[in-house]
Amino acid sequence: MEVYASGRDVSKLDALCAETGATAVTFDLTKDDEVADAVGAHQWFGVVNCGGNGGEIATPQDTDMAVYDRVMAINARGTLLVTKFAAPGMIEAGRGGSIVNVSSQASLVALKGHISYGSSKAAVDNITRVSALELGPYGIRVNAVNPTARR
Repeated sequence: MEVYASGRDVSKLDALCAETGATAVTFDLTKDDEVADAVGAHQWFGVVNCGGNGGEIATPQDTDMAVYDRVMAINARGTLLVTKFAAPGMIEAGRGGSIVNVSSQASLVALKGHISYGSSKAAVDNITRVSALELGPYGIRVNAVNPTARR
């Protein structure tokens, strides 16, 4: 089984791959064409969406909308883009698979100062639920993990 690691910082990605033996796939989650080229080039069996941006600590009235837009683009839109471009190859391969989206406690409970991050992770949770509904008939399981949530 081959394991791939992705990111946009080539030097950090190369160091990770040298340490782990993974194969590098470089792309920026905010660039549709880069995600399409990198992710759509494979027939994945499993994908973990864990790219993220924490944004800023700000109240709704003080949030910087450029920061909000960037956090949403990376966390929510990036998750959807990877799912969008990974799913067709998974469907075509006909063997099912899994997509795991990394979410956060901030998607489940209101945390002071986390308007951008919490909103983006709540969107990830909904992207996960809709994707599970749509891709389930193809044998593709889509789940969110919430590493900081209390169980």
